[in-house]
Parts: sequence; structure tokens; C-alpha cells
Amino acid sequence: MARISLNGVGSRAVRTVCPAISGPVAAPPGQLWLRIVAPTPAFSLAMKPLWTAQPGDRYAIPQVDADWALVVWEHDTPEWQEWVQIEGRVELTPS
Repeated sequence: MARISLNGVGSRAVRTVCPAISGPVAAPPGQLWLRIVAPTPAFSLAMKPLWTAQPGDRYAIPQVDADWALVVWEHDTPEWQEWVQIEGRVELTPS
């Protein structure tokens, strides 16, 4: 599976292809995950809209800042990070 990226809001199906890993991110024991339960905007590190994360998407959480989580999609390398707001459209779960 390839990582897809877009400079505007959209879905993974229309993004351009970028390098990615073939399987889920290996999470250390106790890793916190964010699961999307309703369409949720994802933002770049500079807080520019990237895309809309879809229900069922899972992201590892390396950092939390107030009500925002810095996340890595489960099929991406750690270099691909984005911000997702922690609110009613997401769930936090242990690994």
C-alpha cells in the first residue's frame, strides 16, 4: 500500500502516491492509538488542511498537545505525521 498526500482536503483515493511501508506501524507496548469514528480533518504540522480521515482509520499517537494529537497513520512511516483534534469524531484506545 502506498502513502497518498494532497495539499487540500480530500480522500485517500485521490491523493498522489508517496513512499510508505507495507504493514501497520509496530507499536511499543502501551502505545496509545486514535481511531476515527466519523470523518475528521487531518492537518499538517503547520496546521494546513491535508485530508479527511475516514471511519476505521487508525493512527499511532507519539504526542498529545492539549486537545490535539500528533499522529501517524498505521500504514505510514513515523516521518509522515499529522495533527488530528481529539473530540467526538475520534476514540483513543490502547494498542
